[in-house]
Amino acid sequence: MSWCCSTGPAAILVAAGLTIGVAGAIFTPRFIGGLLFGVDAENAILLRSAVSAIVAAALLATYLPARGAASINPVLALRSQ
Repeated sequence: MSWCCSTGPAAILVAAGLTIGVAGAIFTPRFIGGLLFGVDAENAILLRSAVSAIVAAALLATYLPARGAASINPVLALRSQ
């Protein structure tokens, strides 16, 4: 079993969530501008940084456990139980 079998569906969920979040951030700048202090709501660098951080955290959170699970021999894991 490859680690991409479990990372792929997670990447789809992250992409869907980011699409909804970025669309909301673009179409509601007045509301978001009221929540941010000292930052422009239409700051593209900040938006890219936030999206990059979320993508990196999500991929790392799915890749590390999947890699560990893929490195275990299933027969030995079942035999040990």
